[in-house]
Amino acid sequence: MTINGSGVTGGGDFKKVVIRGEGSVTTDIRCAEFICRGTSKALGTVQCEQMKIAGQATFNSDVTCQDIKVFGQGEFQKNVNAEEMQVWGDAEISGSLKCEEVRIRGKINVHGDVEAETFIAKGAFKVEGLLNAGTINLSIKNFVGQSEATEIGGDKIIVKRKNGVLGLFNKHNLLLAETIEGDDIYLEYTNAKTVRGSNVTIGPGCDIDKVEYKKEFYVSKDANVKDKQKVN
Repeated sequence: MTINGSGVTGGGDFKKVVIRGEGSVTTDIRCAEFICRGTSKALGTVQCEQMKIAGQATFNSDVTCQDIKVFGQGEFQKNVNAEEMQVWGDAEISGSLKCEEVRIRGKINVHGDVEAETFIAKGAFKVEGLLNAGTINLSIKNFVGQSEATEIGGDKIIVKRKNGVLGLFNKHNLLLAETIEGDDIYLEYTNAKTVRGSNVTIGPGCDIDKVEYKKEFYVSKDANVKDKQKVN
């Protein structure tokens, strides 16, 4: 199914769906490829193997896909389930995101929870619920903006600031969180109320209210930790 101009159509089963103009699909879609290079709106659920958004796409219902790539703007008004999601542009998810691997180079805002095996961000994100992943690796430059999550949990959590054009002069926090909990934790330029882990390193630029650790703890001279406690 291809929409080059402006059109409204029903859904169904397709090998490929391509929207280059302005198109709306009123019912559920199942396809191998969903490609949006214009402006699209899907009112029903979308199930596909490959999704590429180079324009502006809105999904009113759940999306299930193996591989999602967002180069433009993607608005997901319900839940997203995928094996891999990559965001170079801007993505908004009103529900929750469940994914094997998430890679962020642009911006993503998730109103619910994020559950993943691997969460890698070189861009900015906001997770209003829980960000839970086996490995969380945040390598963020100052000029992409501040990232936020209410709670962060994982086996291995690494937050590092990468110096960009403004990096040598701008020292503000890059990550805000209420609670960060994991096995091995390394943080830079992070503001959090509570950090819990087995091995915890608080690097430069951090402002932490309380750290609870089981094995090893280190704090940089350029960080502020108000209270620390070793626990069993």
